[in-house]
Amino acid sequence: MIQVNLLPMHLRPVRRSIVPYLLTAAVVALAVFGMFAVFVADQARLISKNGAKAKLQSELDELKEVIDEYNRLEQTKTQLASKINTIAEITKDRILWSRQLWNMSRLLPDNFWYKNISVDKKSYKESTQVHNPQTKKDETKITTVQQPILRLEGYIARTEAGIADVNPLMAATEANPEFAERFRVEPPSFKDTDFEGVPVREFTLEYIILPGSPAS
Repeated sequence: MIQVNLLPMHLRPVRRSIVPYLLTAAVVALAVFGMFAVFVADQARLISKNGAKAKLQSELDELKEVIDEYNRLEQTKTQLASKINTIAEITKDRILWSRQLWNMSRLLPDNFWYKNISVDKKSYKESTQVHNPQTKKDETKITTVQQPILRLEGYIARTEAGIADVNPLMAATEANPEFAERFRVEPPSFKDTDFEGVPVREFTLEYIILPGSPAS
C-alpha cells in the first residue's frame, strides 16, 4: 500500500539525527573517565606520600631517644655557658689575694718584714678635658676620684754597711709581671725609728689596684 503525506512541508515533523546525542554522551563519558583517572592518580600519590610519611615517622621514633639526649645536652650546654658568663662577670675584677700574698712574701728582701698589709681607698685628683658650649673651647675639669689601693707597711733592718733602702722591695714588685699587672707603686714614705731598741727604717708603700683578668 502506498502512503502519501499530504501535509505542507512546514507542518511536517522534523526527523532529528541521533548522532549529536551520541557525540554528547561520548564527551560526557570521556570527561567522567578523565576525572576518575585524575582521582585515581591523586589517591595513588596520597597513598605513596602516606607510606613515605609513615616510614619517616618510624625512623623518627627510632631516633627519639637520641634526639631527646641531644636536646638535653644542648640545654645543659646553654645552662653551663650562662653560669660561666656569670662567674666571669663576678670575678673579672677580683684579685686572688692568697696568690698575691704569696707574691708579697716571696718578693720581700731578707732584711724587710711587714707589720701591716691592708686594702683601702684613697682620693686622687683627676683632670679631664670638657667642651664648654658657651665659650666653644675645651676646658680642664678637675674631679676627685676614689681609687682602691694596697698598702704595705713594715720595717727595714740596716745592712752591715748601715743601709736601709726601700728600693729593693719596690724594684722586686715592679719587675714581677704577675704582681705589676695588678698593682702600680706610688712614691714611698719612710722614716728612721727603732724596733725593740734596734735602729730600723719604717716604710709605707702604696700600690694603686688596677683592673685585670680573672686569673690574676
